[in-house]
Parts: sequence; C-alpha cells; structure tokens
Amino acid sequence: MKSLGKIVIVSVLFLVFNVACNNEDTKSEVIEEYLVDTSLVETKPIENVSINTAIAGITIKKSAASVALKGICWSTTPNPKVDKNDKMYYSGALDNFDLSLLNLKENTTYYARAFVKISSTFYYGNEVVFTTKTFEKIFTEGAGVTDVDGNEYKTVKIAEQEWMAENLRTTKFNDGTEITTGVWRHDSAELNKIYGAYYSWENINSAKKICPTGWRVPKAADCDTLIKRVDPIFYMTKNVAAIKLKSVGYAENSTGLWRKTDSSVGGTNESGFNALPAASYSFGINDYLLGIGYEFIFWTADSNGAATSTTAVSYYIANYSDQVTKQFADKKLTGLSCRCIKE
Repeated sequence: MKSLGKIVIVSVLFLVFNVACNNEDTKSEVIEEYLVDTSLVETKPIENVSINTAIAGITIKKSAASVALKGICWSTTPNPKVDKNDKMYYSGALDNFDLSLLNLKENTTYYARAFVKISSTFYYGNEVVFTTKTFEKIFTEGAGVTDVDGNEYKTVKIAEQEWMAENLRTTKFNDGTEITTGVWRHDSAELNKIYGAYYSWENINSAKKICPTGWRVPKAADCDTLIKRVDPIFYMTKNVAAIKLKSVGYAENSTGLWRKTDSSVGGTNESGFNALPAASYSFGINDYLLGIGYEFIFWTADSNGAATSTTAVSYYIANYSDQVTKQFADKKLTGLSCRCIKE
C-alpha cells in the first residue's frame, strides 16, 4: 500500500506540473499575439543614419481610439518584436511621427518595424533594414590660434567654417584691456585650460572684441550652419548634431568628462568640435557654477530682440540629448562659454 501511495503522489505531482506548464504556454501565446498589417501601420525608410543613431518615421494609416501603444522596435536580426528587442514608444497624438534610435553599434545592420497595440495584439508594419556608418572624421585640423594672453587653441575646419576646438579662456580683450567684471575662471590652471572661462554677454559683445584678432564671436546663423554641416539631414527642432559635437567618454569610467546617467547619449566627436560639459556660472549675490559635467552652453553675438533686452541667444548641448538646442532666454549676466569662429 505504501508503494501505491507513492505512485499516486508522484502521479498527482506530475499532473500538477504538466497543467502548470500548459497554463504558462497558454499565457505565452496570449502575450505573443503578433500580426503584420501594413494597411494599419507603415515603417518609413530610415533616415539620418550615423555611426550610432538613426531616425525612423512611422505612419499609422488607420487611426483608432483603441490604439493602446505605438512606436518602433529594432534588432540586429530580422522580425524584431516589442517584448524581445529594443523599442521606443510614442505617447503623442500624431499618426505621422519620427523617433530617434539611439545607442546603436557602429557599422552594424539593423532591422526595424513600426508597431501599434490594439487590445492584446501587436500589429507590425513593414520591416526596413539599415546599416550604421563607420566612424569618419568630418573635419580637418586648422592651424590653431593664439589669444592676447598667449593661450594657444586647437581649431577645426568644418566645411567652409573654422572654429576653435576649445573654450576661450583669455583674461583680456584683444586690445590688451583687462576683463575685470562679468568673468569667472577655475582656480585650478588645469581646469581653466580644460573648461575655459565663463563670460557675461556684455563681455562677449564688447566693442573691444574678446576673440583673437581675425576671429569673432559667432552669430546664431553661424551656429545654424555648423549644425547643418554636421547633421546634413537638418531639422532645427530635431537634429542629432550634438552626438557629433560632444567630446567622447564619461567621467564615471575615466574616459571623458561628461557625466553618465540612465538617459545619457554619448558623443563621438566626429566633428572635432570637442564640446565639453563646462556648464554655466551664475553671477549674483550667491555666485556658483551650475551643471558641470552635464551641459555645454556657449554664447552667440545675437541679443534676444532689441539691444536693450536682458537676454541673448545661446546654444545648448545636454548629456541626455542628441540634439543641439537654440535658446533665447539666457540672461546676459550669466557666465557662459565662448567659442570663436574665424572671420
């Protein structure tokens, strides 16, 4: 009887285990309900492919109130799926939109499909294939330039422009006059050489001229041209130029100066521009350095509107973004970096 009891117990356990496995299989089948329906969703050809980014366009052809999710997924093997591969969701109301694919591998072939989820079913659009680029310099080294203090700067030629590849750190205007207000420098000579000085816009726009002879503070139009040259498929509200302008590496692993967070987008410095996260300096009752390691902001020669305006135009690159942002609200008394352009 004891042997029979053991047989009964083993049989019951096997039955329970078998039912449990069957239930898991059933659940898996419900979760992985996938259909290809190109009449519902379309994946556009991939554009603006770089060594580690690309832009994907999605069109929802038959918009429905029941659409719970929409976006794109991608992988290095055909037929990518939402639950198994990289993906990006879109939470907006548009039925025709673009999404940036980030942190891709250099010289790698990817497969991408747009998707929508209706009820428990994912519907996929057509599959598109693209290959990321191999690293190539898009600049040539310039002859360099020396300021009135004797500081030497590397320069880069990007198309028809030549830029400083370092932040200005002069203590004088180019006529030899000392800059006494609206400027802040690091106490450490090493940090001052790396990050440069922080100037108020009044110094940037001074008639005495802060850049070395033959060079000038860039206008907003110069910066727009820079972005267009670095990112040929150009959108002022959506570009990936920041990746190519940022210096390489992160402070956390001693490979660079940018701070790494969960949302960080690393730089390739394909442009040679070498944008460093110098951040900004607040002049006032409580002077302080804000955001070092997380952002690079540099002045233009353009006031925001009338010359009497208290704000001016600057350009902003963040550690978490692939885009260069044109800003209009930085106060002229704020200390920002300066990158000179050759006249």
